[in-house]
Amino acid sequence: MDENIPAPDPTEDGSVLDAVRALPENYRNAVYLHYYEGYTAAEVGRMLGAPTNTVLSWLRRARAQLHTMLKEEIEDEVV
Repeated sequence: MDENIPAPDPTEDGSVLDAVRALPENYRNAVYLHYYEGYTAAEVGRMLGAPTNTVLSWLRRARAQLHTMLKEEIEDEVV
């Protein structure tokens, strides 16, 4: 992970962390290890006992679910 880019601060916006916690376990673990701890998909795969491409799929699907969850939350707040 680039040292110039700080890791996300889970205390900044509880809704993001809440959304991550609501993900299925595999997605949640992959997101945490990759985005919060800075491990590569290959490293996450080794830790979780899954192929790298599976981890990449989990991350892609997790991002899609997070996008949907957070978009709905924002729309609810605007209305």
